[in-house]
Amino acid sequence: ATFLTHSRVPDLAPDNLAIRYRTYTWHHGSGEAERIDVRFLSGRFACLPDDPEVDHADAVIVSDTGALRDRLRSQLENHFSPLINTVHAISKLGKNAQWRLVADSCASQFLSMGQMISDDIHAQAEGLRFIQADHSSINNPQTRYVTLTYQDHSDTFVARGGCCRY
Repeated sequence: ATFLTHSRVPDLAPDNLAIRYRTYTWHHGSGEAERIDVRFLSGRFACLPDDPEVDHADAVIVSDTGALRDRLRSQLENHFSPLINTVHAISKLGKNAQWRLVADSCASQFLSMGQMISDDIHAQAEGLRFIQADHSSINNPQTRYVTLTYQDHSDTFVARGGCCRY
């Protein structure tokens, strides 16, 4: 979200995140669900040279939007690698298949955020750049966005490149 809305990327290193699982009641007592709360332990963030907070002590300046996107991707790859290795060791689900699932999920998040901020075209373009970077574990050229139109209504979906059996 912050990448698209403010051209910023928070520090997603595992040692900068606190995660708490808790059960909560939803819909006025009609059910329970698990919630994951995430908190950043520092205010570190990457931003562009023209960011208003460029002089902030926690700011890490990167050269351009491509470098910022690469930083986000790299952090997510570092974050997901141990999980993917563990799932592979336990289930034998291929690592490439898991990375395709990550790419599908990332593409979906770019689409969802673009819809939330009413900037679908930009968000989808960034989503494709994000998941189709050369030499990235997340690289998935099969994932794409498809817009369907019927009568006066159009909607855009992610055509997944990962296996639907997960």
